Amino acid sequence: VSGILQCGYPAGYLLAAVVYGLLYQQTIGGYTIGWRFMFLLSFIPALIVLFIRSHVPESPAFVEAQKSVKPGLLETLQKHWGVALYAVVLMMFFNFFSHGTQDLYPTFLKKQHGFDPHTVSWITIVANIGAIVGGLAFGALSEKIGR
Repeated sequence: VSGILQCGYPAGYLLAAVVYGLLYQQTIGGYTIGWRFMFLLSFIPALIVLFIRSHVPESPAFVEAQKSVKPGLLETLQKHWGVALYAVVLMMFFNFFSHGTQDLYPTFLKKQHGFDPHTVSWITIVANIGAIVGGLAFGALSEKIGR
């Protein structure tokens, strides 16, 4: 299950790379589509999420778990401040390395190496297919040997 959840980011990135490769340089009535139109397309996944949240019921296990009394956020942070600080710093570095490489890499290829948008799109597509396959494979592996 963790592998499927882990694939959400590369799946979205893959979809964006496909749309980028297909539309970025297209022109409509003398106007190049470019990044602005692609930015406007980003509302579609948000609408899908809203539809799912409003039409798919919660699982019985989740509803039952919500009934139990849980400690407040401040109480939890006071008890486990060291773990919380560790998690914040760890995620900060994960995000720094992940987004610093994945998100800026296509721009780096275009600006520094002169790759055209079509080539950048294909490189990004292949990289994210690899991320999806890796997420699923290692998620399944962690289910078998990681517990």
